[in-house]
Amino acid sequence: MRISGVNITSIFDGLSCFEMNKLGRFVVLVGANGSGKTRFIKAIELELKRMIKGEHGATSNMAIEILNINNENINKYNTLSTCNYSHSSLPLQSTKGFPPYVLKKTVDNLQDKAVSFEQTAHDTLLYLTYIAKYDHAHLKKFNDDVCFPLLKGCLEWDRINNEPTLLDTPLSELPNKPLSPGQMYLLRLCVAICCNKINENTILFLDEPECHLHPRALLEFIEILETRYKPGQIWVATHSIELVASRNRSEVWHMDSGIAKIMGSKTENMLYNIIGKQKLYELYMLVSSPDAYACYAFAADCLTEPDPEASRAGKKDPSTSLASDNLGLNQVVVDYGAGRGRFLEGCKNHKGFVPLNYYAYDKFGDYNSDGRYPNTPRQDCIQAMIANGISEENYYGGENGFEVLKADIGTADKVLMINVLHEIPPHDWVNVFEDIKSLLSNTGELIIVELTELTFGEQPHEDGFFVLQPQNLAKLFSCSDAEAENIATKHPNKPKVIKYTINKNHLCNVTPESVMETIKHLEQLSQEKIQEIKNNTSEHSDHGLTLAFWTHQYANASIYNKKRGNL
Repeated sequence: MRISGVNITSIFDGLSCFEMNKLGRFVVLVGANGSGKTRFIKAIELELKRMIKGEHGATSNMAIEILNINNENINKYNTLSTCNYSHSSLPLQSTKGFPPYVLKKTVDNLQDKAVSFEQTAHDTLLYLTYIAKYDHAHLKKFNDDVCFPLLKGCLEWDRINNEPTLLDTPLSELPNKPLSPGQMYLLRLCVAICCNKINENTILFLDEPECHLHPRALLEFIEILETRYKPGQIWVATHSIELVASRNRSEVWHMDSGIAKIMGSKTENMLYNIIGKQKLYELYMLVSSPDAYACYAFAADCLTEPDPEASRAGKKDPSTSLASDNLGLNQVVVDYGAGRGRFLEGCKNHKGFVPLNYYAYDKFGDYNSDGRYPNTPRQDCIQAMIANGISEENYYGGENGFEVLKADIGTADKVLMINVLHEIPPHDWVNVFEDIKSLLSNTGELIIVELTELTFGEQPHEDGFFVLQPQNLAKLFSCSDAEAENIATKHPNKPKVIKYTINKNHLCNVTPESVMETIKHLEQLSQEKIQEIKNNTSEHSDHGLTLAFWTHQYANASIYNKKRGNL
């Protein structure tokens, strides 16, 4: 059942005459203090109780229309029930001194009935103590359905101290060592939600649930409540702009001077009434500032010369700092695909950076087509080398640059590929890794640093980008499961930045067959990631970007596999 219409027929208790109709499963009353929201909710609840008892009549100031689940008018209300989850200041009952049978009776009192918020005050801790110790199936349901989603923690039984704990606090201490008011409110709501067996005949009331709750917690609570009580109807009186913004406009009624009016698309009166015209502008400036900043930053990036990644990261580049870890003093290090000198720029302020015999190589770092002036990336890299006391003679570029480098230095201890592998077409991988193997000493290592997801746009090669994940690289280099775990190191603060340390022997395993297997594996992994993102119902600002990334990975891999399969 649900209330489909309310008609205030005469002025009473500060409420004027007005009519509400076409009410759905969720009704929001929003207004300033003193607008009549709480009085209206109490009046409706009182009138419903009279209707249930058969005491309403011609003397009533309010006419309420009730529809059943089939949207049919009814005139018998004995199966109708109400429940109120509004705040209560009653303290929680301590669990000390209660025997098991009393705890069990508490569970019986709370379950299988419409439990109001007040009823949970004395019984919450007793109820939680019982299910934590004796009813593990109910405990799992409590944690999974409400406790973890709302409180971000679980109710557990401490086997060492032989007592239940919540958020690292023994339940026996909560009356004297209370949680925050918001946590206490949510805890009691968790019990009420988990215990209540509300059906299609129940109407639930909430008066200002945002008290003590931050906006995200409020919206998560409302979402769980609405999912849990799908058959019933929910009425909420609120000041929360976030809650109003999350609802359909047809569900929101603006309460002002004892009169409720449907808000619809005309939101200005409600916003002025709740926030004030000047304060509304200030709120708009705050909410829009991330978009404005992003717009200005994008415009600046479009109108200025691109900087090395290290400069964009404020000289604190996680990729270069991760790559420089464990480099030995005076080791011969070749920066493969040096670009603008990102490695040297990023290591400039890295505390653990040690002097190296550094050499830069970039296939595209040759002179411009006219042969007179070096291109900008080459200039930037050489400037970074000179700034670090490294001769510009240590820079090698062009198609033949690698062979010249190998002839000049003989062997290298380390070869670095920092965010470079995804820029190399897969059909070149065999030759690239063969070249690197020929350069490394017998104990030498290739260090690859890659992001698991690209966050900045780049010019793709002919086959697009292939951003390999740890399991893909393990397949490319034919690593065992144990070896695969050892080659990957995540950045401690940026888990999407991963360093792979590949010894010389593994470079021999890169073959045309292993390349094709790797891209096929990437195609399969991309499909799984796409489905995983689509199945994830939680809202996150990066979900769209992540879905787009994996969709591109899937498209690139599947097109490549089809093209190569036809050759």
